[in-house]
Amino acid sequence: MDRGPHFQTSRERRTPIVTSGIVWAPSARSDLARIDLYYSELDLEFANRTARNAVAAAKFLQANPHAGPKIDGTAYRKWHVPETPFLLIYRPEKGTIRILRVRHAREDWQSDR
Repeated sequence: MDRGPHFQTSRERRTPIVTSGIVWAPSARSDLARIDLYYSELDLEFANRTARNAVAAAKFLQANPHAGPKIDGTAYRKWHVPETPFLLIYRPEKGTIRILRVRHAREDWQSDR
């Protein structure tokens, strides 16, 4: 299954990937790769669904950049990836959405800011 350029795992690649107005920061790409690697061994269907739904959520946010609630004291917002325990941490920017992290909702993701 081709999940797009944000799943590239090369450690050499440090620049954001931009796909149709959505910028996947290197940290978000790394998070997706880590999630995919972990869950692919446990439940391949869940790993695939998580990938599809994360991409779909990013596309939704591109069309609705202020849909997610603000994270207190920051310019960042969060959005729950449907049918998963993951959040997209993102920031609306002029004409784009920058996905900064993909984190499990139960993790201490706020310390990453």
